[in-house]
Amino acid sequence: MKQKLTDADIIKLWNQVYNISRAMLHDGTEAEDATQEIFLRIVGSLSSFRNESTIETWVYRIARNYLLDSSRRGFADTISFETFAEDVGDFRSYVGELGLTREEEAIYADEVKVGCTLAMLQCLDADDRFVFILGNIFGFEGALAAAICEISETNYRRKLSRARKKLVNFMRGNCGLMNENAFCRCRKRLTIAFDRGRIDPERLLYRTENARIRDYLGEMNEIDEISRIFRDNPLIDKSELFDPRFRERFAILGDGASIS
Repeated sequence: MKQKLTDADIIKLWNQVYNISRAMLHDGTEAEDATQEIFLRIVGSLSSFRNESTIETWVYRIARNYLLDSSRRGFADTISFETFAEDVGDFRSYVGELGLTREEEAIYADEVKVGCTLAMLQCLDADDRFVFILGNIFGFEGALAAAICEISETNYRRKLSRARKKLVNFMRGNCGLMNENAFCRCRKRLTIAFDRGRIDPERLLYRTENARIRDYLGEMNEIDEISRIFRDNPLIDKSELFDPRFRERFAILGDGASIS
């Protein structure tokens, strides 16, 4: 039986692909372009969909292939954890010299936190980064994530464990979000963030009315500490960029059950 996507299903996939793309590419504009290109590839291939997997798995597999290629092109010179550690450990701490209110400090510190955690992901190679994003950030269950990555579930879990270990080791040694004795704190980096132009009060990159990833995922038991940190980042709604012509193309799938 053919599978059919409702309008809500399609928009959900669109937003999910965008947010995965943003985490992979660490750039909102590039993520928008990637989402458009991924959906162009998807609708261009709909007629060849053979119901050998769920549409969800098939869509994310196309997204994965595109994003791995884009990540490798965009970050040919890999950012190492060692280089990143040097950056987060060498700066002049903010001590209130910017004349900010407590509310402003909290808003700008959140900008630093989201930007830093996204940058941290770039220290992982593209394959491990994608696996971590699926499993630890967006909570994809193992069988689905393995099918998307076209590997065994055992191999997927091995990759996820390796990626998580690398990030945990780095954050425990350097990040105040995970280690209260670490030098680097989001508020401490406000001065250097302003100096480097990473915070523009007129155009905040991560301050939105959107939900946090944790809100989208709902209540999850036994969540580990690193997942909690990354899931505190915003889940951006980009439905206004969705091209209605994509919806028309999805209609060729015919009648049947919607994906969950």
